[in-house]
Parts: sequence; structure tokens; C-alpha cells
Amino acid sequence: MNVEVITQMVKNNSQGVNVVVKGFSMKPFIFDGDKIKIKFIEAKKIKFGDIVVFKSNEKLVVHRIIRTIERHDLLYFWEKGDNRRFPTEINENDLVGKVVEIERSGKIVSLISVLERFKGIFFGLVSYFSYLLRRFRILS
Repeated sequence: MNVEVITQMVKNNSQGVNVVVKGFSMKPFIFDGDKIKIKFIEAKKIKFGDIVVFKSNEKLVVHRIIRTIERHDLLYFWEKGDNRRFPTEINENDLVGKVVEIERSGKIVSLISVLERFKGIFFGLVSYFSYLLRRFRILS
């Protein structure tokens, strides 16, 4: 399905939109073939550790937010796959929505529960510090 079509579906559907993930950049948290539910969220409500969907080169990407920066009245985010080495920066106009559920093998995990929010923060910290260690060549 077209990126813009999915983006509009997410914005227009308050219940969220289900899509199947392809790729391994969020492993071990999200696997290839998992189904995720994406809900529209205002950029200012995105928090550290949240998993978001954003547009990049005519594709949708699912990664974790590890930093938020406000510049010239626009929000910028550092996003990083849990299985990637380095983050990249996106802005609020690239955001499609936030991942609120993951379904794997028929089991649904809600990412808005307190436990899952804690896991998001934990994975975000691990991801951010692993980036810092690589950046300063402490970890190869």
C-alpha cells in the first residue's frame, strides 16, 4: 500500500491502523512479520522510548525515539532501530503515528500499559547509551 494512503488512514481512523512489519531493525522488540497498530498522535505528545512510524524515502519506518529537540518552532526527533548502530534525525512532519500494539503469533501486547511504557524507556536508554559508546569509540 502507498505510504501517503496509509498516512491518511492513520490520521482519519481514531481506532488505529494495523500493518505488518517487514525487516529486523527493531529486533528483539519487534520482529519481521509482526502486526502493529499505529495511532495518530500529536508530535508534542511523543515521549522518549516511544516507538513511532515515520516516512523516509517513500517507505514507512518503525523505530524508537531516543531524543527530542525543538528548533525554529519545529520538533525534531532522533530515531533509532533497536538493532541499528546509529540514530538519524527526523522532524515532526515525517511522523505518521505511534505504535500502540504489537501482535505476534496471535498474542497482542499493548504498548500503553505501565509495564510496556517502562520497557520502552529501558530500551530507549539502552539504545541511546549504546549509540554514545559507539560515538566515542568505547564500544565497537
